[in-house]
Amino acid sequence: MTARTRTFSRTVKTYLLMLMAPAVLCAALFAFGAPEWGPLAGGFLGLLLIGIAFIAVGLLVSSLSTSALAAAVATLALSTALVAFRDVFIGGVLDDFAKGVIDTGDIISGLLVVALALFLARQTLRRAQADGGNRFHAGVQQWLNLVEKNNDTVEDATGTLPGGQPASRLALALRVELELDIKGDWA
Repeated sequence: MTARTRTFSRTVKTYLLMLMAPAVLCAALFAFGAPEWGPLAGGFLGLLLIGIAFIAVGLLVSSLSTSALAAAVATLALSTALVAFRDVFIGGVLDDFAKGVIDTGDIISGLLVVALALFLARQTLRRAQADGGNRFHAGVQQWLNLVEKNNDTVEDATGTLPGGQPASRLALALRVELELDIKGDWA
C-alpha cells in the first residue's frame, strides 16, 4: 500500500467518522418516531459519494503540487466553485439522493470521478518519479499526451505534433507553454 493510498483511506475513514454524528441523530429519530428510511439512506449515500469524490480530487490536486499550502488553496477553490455552482454540478444529484431516489447513473458517475482522480494522481506521481522532475510538469505533460491522443483534429490546425500528426490549437498552445516553462524561457 502506497503513501497516497494510505492518505486516501485515512481521509475517507475520517469523513465516515464525521458522518456518524448525523447518523446518531437519525437513530434518535427512529427511536422516537417512524421517519421514512429511503430519504435518510439516500441522503447519506449521496453525501458519501460526493465527499469521496471531493477527497479524490483533492488528492489529485495534491499530487500536482509540491507545496501543501498551494494544494490546500487550490482544492479549497475548486471545491468552493463546485459548491457555488451546485445547480450545475452536484445540486441535482444531492437533491435526488435526499428524496430517496437512488439513480445508478449518479452512483457510477461518482465512482468514475473517484477512479479517474485517483488514477491520474497515481500516474502523475509515477511519471514524476521516473523523470526525476517536477510533479506539476509531469502531470501536465501526461494530460497533454491524453489530449493529443484523444482530441479530434481541427480542420484549421496550425501545426503538427512530433509524430507528424496534426494537432488542435489547444494541444499546441499547451505544449508550447509547457516547453517554455521547462526550458526556463518563461518571461
